[in-house]
Amino acid sequence: MEASKENVLFCCVASFICLWTTAYGELTPAGVNYEVEALMGIKNSLVDPHNVLNWDEHAVDPCSWAMVTCSTDNFVTSLGAPSQRLSGTLSPSIGNLTNLQSLLLQDNDISGHIPSELGRLPKLKTIDLSSNNFSGQIPGALSNLNSLQYLRLNNNSLDGAIPASFVNMTQLNFLDLSYNDLSIPVPPVHAKTFNIVGNPLICGTEHGCAGTTPVPQSLALNYSQSNCLSRLLQSDQLNSSLNFFCSKSCCCCASLLLSFLLQSFCF
Repeated sequence: MEASKENVLFCCVASFICLWTTAYGELTPAGVNYEVEALMGIKNSLVDPHNVLNWDEHAVDPCSWAMVTCSTDNFVTSLGAPSQRLSGTLSPSIGNLTNLQSLLLQDNDISGHIPSELGRLPKLKTIDLSSNNFSGQIPGALSNLNSLQYLRLNNNSLDGAIPASFVNMTQLNFLDLSYNDLSIPVPPVHAKTFNIVGNPLICGTEHGCAGTTPVPQSLALNYSQSNCLSRLLQSDQLNSSLNFFCSKSCCCCASLLLSFLLQSFCF
């Protein structure tokens, strides 16, 4: 009889723990919510002059925290702190917010590299890191985000080529990479709206790209062609010609000139 009571008590306790864990997310071996740990990692890597991220590291449930939104089953789905004068860096621990759907940190002063761990978040639909001081290359891991529809990385200091794997992001509708230091090749991305204006190594001049238009498949270069074109673009005479065309509002003529050079020397 006593054994039967103990079994019933054990089942009740186990059921309570199961329900509690479901309600408040998964726990680390130390009993800390994984999402709390990830968010505190993000907070600790940022400089927050106005203390808008006034989160309690001892909390079990982050869903009541400022700048955080949760789903009905208490998982973090959105982190949004735009225009809060945040600086510092974006912690790789963001890759542990596996239910995150929206990341909005635009109009701050965050620097360093964009963490490749963002590519581990399969539910992400929106990323806006525009108007910060991010540097380095765009992580190719972002192309793993099969649900991503909206990506803004404009007005940063990003360099290197746009990852070729971005061509695989078939759900992407909006991509803004304007006003960085990116270089060719430019992959034929599927985004309906694609902005690369203000990248001198791609556009020739600050306003030499068409702006919010897709890159036509016919103008997408492979790497050998882009390397050939890079050598051509080092010619002072060619640069003068391109700048003349674009200054006369005839960038289409410049495009025709580049097409001729590619056909003549790079194919």
